[in-house]
Amino acid sequence: MIKAAEDSLDDVITDEQLATITAGARRKITTLRATLADASGESPLADFPGADARKIWGGLSLGRKREIIRLLLRVILEPVKHSDDLDPATIKLIWLDGPESVPTAS
Repeated sequence: MIKAAEDSLDDVITDEQLATITAGARRKITTLRATLADASGESPLADFPGADARKIWGGLSLGRKREIIRLLLRVILEPVKHSDDLDPATIKLIWLDGPESVPTAS
């Protein structure tokens, strides 16, 4: 199939033209890749692979911590009777990649 396509291009596109077309396509691909990388941004988890997670977590801003929690967990506050105190037992954490509940700290 490729050979047939090459044969049909003989005398239609020169090597110079093909090189120019290829170079242009590569520039466009590079530009598109850069645009996609900028649009997707850096993952909130980018600093964690192979690092001390506890140490990194302690140095993060509240906003970054919120983004990480949103990415990984669903936080559910169980209904309670009126109280000014938050009971940790009423907080349910669910991993977004599975139904299992994550124990909360007591």
